[in-house]
Amino acid sequence: MAGGEVPSPPVAHRDYVDPMRRFFETCLSRVTELNLTAFHFAINVDGCDLVASTLSKLRALALAPCGVNRANSLESLAGGCALLEHLDVRSSRAGGDPIVTCEACQLALHFTGLSFGLLQRKTRLRRLSIDETARTSNLTFLVACRVQELRLSLDNLCDEGAGAVPDRTRPASFGQSSVVFPHSDGPQGDAV
Repeated sequence: MAGGEVPSPPVAHRDYVDPMRRFFETCLSRVTELNLTAFHFAINVDGCDLVASTLSKLRALALAPCGVNRANSLESLAGGCALLEHLDVRSSRAGGDPIVTCEACQLALHFTGLSFGLLQRKTRLRRLSIDETARTSNLTFLVACRVQELRLSLDNLCDEGAGAVPDRTRPASFGQSSVVFPHSDGPQGDAV
């Protein structure tokens, strides 16, 4: 490999889904926390569907952006992971190594107010993290977001995404690399 060249990550294609589903059902069915950020999914594979159909006890899930960027990804999680409290969307990086992403990670997330609202109603979701490796083109899902802690990187916000930020969730400065929106049940104006 030439110096500075970033390696391609392993990618699960459609042929891997059934063996992975059997592995998850057999070996991981009682797992409550799962980090698949170093694992990538092909464009035609829904990582959320795979996880939700086999791991109903999950409380914390971390996936690379390619695992959650299908139109029905959040609906799959809502239907299969009722105990889910933490969702983390990011690609893995080891130490100072460059972030490794795949072709499907380059697609924008399909989070909508409707799909995110469903996820909120059917799960125990309290924390959502979306880091700089996830492309975000539309932030209107934030209107339905009622998590206690939201960590959102604006580094990979698509140009059209900045205009799709609901006014009441728009950060004071888009010059920031990431924004943390803790939810407070206390009086308005509490220091954050």
